[in-house]
Amino acid sequence: MTTYYQFVGGNLSGQILARKEIEAIAHGRTKNLSKERSEGKLVHRAELDDQPTVPNYIGPMYNGYYKDGILLRYETKEVYNTFLN
Repeated sequence: MTTYYQFVGGNLSGQILARKEIEAIAHGRTKNLSKERSEGKLVHRAELDDQPTVPNYIGPMYNGYYKDGILLRYETKEVYNTFLN
């Protein structure tokens, strides 16, 4: 399954990147929590394991299906805070 990466806010706002494109700007990865998940612990979705993290963005967050795969969303802190209020 293909994963797409959507950006909301900041310099990348409105862009949807492919894996190769996001890897060029990533600075880390999310934790793989498959072991905890198999033990019945409540953790993030499996789709969020081992995903790129991007400076100045919160995420990834699962955002549903897109084309032939899934869409993960990244937001700036300002955008994220807007949805909290």
